[in-house]
Amino acid sequence: MKKKLAIVALHPIMYQTPIFRSLQNYISTEEVSINFTVLFLDDVSLKEKYFHEINTVYKPNVPSLLNGFNYRFLKNIRIQNSGFFSRVNFQLISFFFTNKFDYVLIHGYDTFSSWVVLALSKLLGLKLIFRGEAVLNGKNKINNYKNKFKKKLISFYLNNCDAILYSCSGNKDFILSHLKKNQANKLFSIPCAVDNSFFQLEYNNLKSERLRLRESLGIPIDNLVILFSARFTSRKRPLDLLKSLTLIDNNLITVLFVGDGPERINLEKFSDEYKLNTVFVGFVNQDVISQYYTISDLKVILSDYDPSPKAMNEAMNFELPVIVTNVVGTSKDLVHSNVNGFVINVGDVTSLSLRIDYLNRNRNQLRKMGEMSKSIVENWSFDADVRGIIESINFLS
Repeated sequence: MKKKLAIVALHPIMYQTPIFRSLQNYISTEEVSINFTVLFLDDVSLKEKYFHEINTVYKPNVPSLLNGFNYRFLKNIRIQNSGFFSRVNFQLISFFFTNKFDYVLIHGYDTFSSWVVLALSKLLGLKLIFRGEAVLNGKNKINNYKNKFKKKLISFYLNNCDAILYSCSGNKDFILSHLKKNQANKLFSIPCAVDNSFFQLEYNNLKSERLRLRESLGIPIDNLVILFSARFTSRKRPLDLLKSLTLIDNNLITVLFVGDGPERINLEKFSDEYKLNTVFVGFVNQDVISQYYTISDLKVILSDYDPSPKAMNEAMNFELPVIVTNVVGTSKDLVHSNVNGFVINVGDVTSLSLRIDYLNRNRNQLRKMGEMSKSIVENWSFDADVRGIIESINFLS
């Protein structure tokens, strides 16, 4: 008789639902004795939404989010648009009592419904598997009453889970900081991943268009193109990149800004003042971003907090070296210094400028590092995620 797994997710997410699809393919192909249903706590990501911060209407590709696995949307009595009471799903109670699951995989601990799932798992004797992506940051070290209380709650939740899936070294360190010492054996890897096959195919199809695409943006073919793709917010620190270029010879360097946000006006003003080579293309959808990866030579992520930026995985599939800050959760795993990129401290503009200058003057090394990026990221795949889930279930069987 097949075991039953419930996967509880906040809402359909483009970097998450492909894992469910891959899990279903694996179960069908390998004839694994598990059935699973994804329980979505909200459908907010299936609706068009205007993001004021980037002046863009997001239009979801609903079929790509929901094809290939069993799912159900549960009624959400939302009290807040975000935060603890953004997911209040009392329907979980009747659904769990009716369906008699054996295992539950919960994403996150920071909503009302995630605590309902914990309570139901204990009440019904279900094995609870946790998945999250939080990493340690400076705020964790602030020893105030709020942080102490929050840490106790997180520790209580994680220590009452039967297995935990960690997404990267930064996430593993965060989890271990909350677990009792005898609980470390219940951790399993489920790496932050993107659709490597899709992006590598995109790269192979677009490589021959590199020159034409650059010309269409007025970028000289000999320029080093640095890609900054993110929301332009102070947390992402895009201005650090422009400041770093003022410290070196930047005549043959172009910064390609993909995205939008409140910092854009400051970036354009700074760029004009220092006569830097910059191109702003605005926000683009997933089906267009591959063009900009293709014409770039280097990807930078300079955030002061970023648990698992999937844009880094995507860029590495296009053979791009990466420069990231030390607080990026996946920096220890995906960035090997002097091999496929560099890790710098947050706000260290001088170090950033030195790394960029080195790569600009050593183009052969730049290309070798890009090739290593592709080799490294290939192990961070949906298949690896599926293995992690299956291993955790086998551990609990």
